[in-house]
Amino acid sequence: MEQTTDQNNTLIVEQNPPAEEASGEVPDAVAATTDVEEIDSSVPALKSSTPASRTTDKKDELIANPLLHDPYEWDQCTITVVYALLPDQTVSISIHNHKDEPIVKTFAATQVPLPEKISCVMARLRTIWPDSTVSATVVLMPKPPDATERTIVVSVRAGNDTPIVQTGVESNLPFPTQINAMLDELKALLPTRALKRIEKDAKTKVSPATKPAVKTASKPAIKPTTVAPAAVNKTQLSLF
Repeated sequence: MEQTTDQNNTLIVEQNPPAEEASGEVPDAVAATTDVEEIDSSVPALKSSTPASRTTDKKDELIANPLLHDPYEWDQCTITVVYALLPDQTVSISIHNHKDEPIVKTFAATQVPLPEKISCVMARLRTIWPDSTVSATVVLMPKPPDATERTIVVSVRAGNDTPIVQTGVESNLPFPTQINAMLDELKALLPTRALKRIEKDAKTKVSPATKPAVKTASKPAIKPTTVAPAAVNKTQLSLF
């Protein structure tokens, strides 16, 4: 509010316009603050976190049971090759898919030489532990759709010692002829093994339903020989 006087010394009072009318920026600032608060609300956070948690759960399931999720297709399932060099200079080789029974064969160590990268490590471990079995485990991982070859994981150990682990691609580890023949045999048996797995899973699902029926039928036949009829009824009620 401003006070002035005119030429006749008359007091003139002038009122300043209200703050909101003098500057139209205040309502806009308030509106802008409201918009920011709405953007920072918790609704978008909930939407973004929910899919992430579901994705994490699915990944945990796959990591926990990787073999159970592999299909019975040669390029899409995990193949494990175990090369065990025994103290008597013989080699036991086992190959299996999923958790099925392995194909096992025995050869002389000189007949089935591994590539130099692995054989040198195994020879070094043999000099340190001459009386222990030195083994090399090669895991052929499922081949991704856009890949040209499999990824492999190789671990070498003596006895139950901590393994030496390396990763690479399938072309870096050419197998000897005997192991390639065993791989071809396993590949031919894969469809038959898939049918056996289906039958096994079907029996596993049926058996839990039949077991309780057998148990409930056998209990009443055993107890009436030692107690009176009235006591039998009380015993059955207390059990169930």
